[in-house]
Amino acid sequence: MKNKTKKIIFLPVMILFVAGFWLIFVKIDIGKKVVIQEKSNYFFNISVDYNWQIFTGAIGTYPKSTNSSIGEIKGIIVPHHDLAGKYVAEIMQKIADDKIERVIIVGPNHAESGVNDIVSGIIQWQTPQGEIKADIKTIKFLQEKGLVYLAEEKFKTEHSINAMVPYIHYYFPNAKIVPIILKHGTSLTETEKLAIDLKDLMNEKTLIIGSIDFSHYLPTAEAYDKDKITAEALKNSDYEKLYSFDNDYLDSPPTAVTVLKVMDLLKASNLTIVRNTNQADAVGLPTIKSSTSYFTILLGG
Repeated sequence: MKNKTKKIIFLPVMILFVAGFWLIFVKIDIGKKVVIQEKSNYFFNISVDYNWQIFTGAIGTYPKSTNSSIGEIKGIIVPHHDLAGKYVAEIMQKIADDKIERVIIVGPNHAESGVNDIVSGIIQWQTPQGEIKADIKTIKFLQEKGLVYLAEEKFKTEHSINAMVPYIHYYFPNAKIVPIILKHGTSLTETEKLAIDLKDLMNEKTLIIGSIDFSHYLPTAEAYDKDKITAEALKNSDYEKLYSFDNDYLDSPPTAVTVLKVMDLLKASNLTIVRNTNQADAVGLPTIKSSTSYFTILLGG
C-alpha cells in the first residue's frame, strides 16, 4: 500500500519536474536558437573571387567621374563574364552616382541548385577594396511576400552576382545590394509577379541590373548573327521570343524578361545598346571557335 501511495505522489512530481525543466531550459534554448539563426542570417560572408587584374585595368580605363549621373536611367544590362570587365566599367562610369542607395541585381542561378526558382540572400561581400552589404529590409520584404527564398550558400560561387559586386562598390559606393538569382525554368508568370513588386521598389535612389551573358559556345561570326535576333527581341520586349531562346542566344531568359518587365511597368522602356561585342574582342582576337557574346544596355532615359 505504501509503495502504491509513493507511486501516486511520485508520478505528479516527476511530471511537474519535467515540465519545469522544459520551460526553464528547453524553451529558453529554443529561444536562443531562434536568435542565433537570425544572427547567422545577419550577414552571410562571401569573399569575392574575381580577376582583380582585370578589375583594376577596367576602372583604370574608366575611372569614376565626378560629373557622371544616373539621370533618367533606371537600369542596365551588363555581362558577368570576367573578361568583359572593361565593358561593365564603361557603362557604369556613364551613370556612376553616389546618390544610389540600392542596387537590385538579377542574374541566372548557374548551378540550377535548390528547389526554389527565385533565390536571394542576406550577404556581406568582402573585396580587396572593402565590404558591401545586402539591403536587409528590401530582401525581407520580398521574402515576406513569398517572392524570394533565402539561401545564402547559393551565392558563394554565383558569378552572375559576385562579378558585379566590385563594380557596384566602386561606382555606387553608398549602395546596398539586393541579389536575386533565377533558375532557367522560372516561368514567365513568376518573373512577371517578381517584376511587379520590383517596380514598386524603384525610385531615384535605386538601380536595377540585369546580369546576363549572351550567345555561348558558338564561333564569333555565328554568335553575332544570333545577337542580331536577340537585339530585336530585347528592343521589342518580346517576352515569348526571349523565353524561346537557349544558350545560343543568352544564358537567362527569365533575367532578361524580369528586368525588361520592370522597365515596361515604369514606362521607362527606352533601350539603348551601348555595345554588342564578343569574347574575341575582349582578348584581342579576330575570332574564337567557342565564344561568349556581350551586350551592354542602358534602360530608361
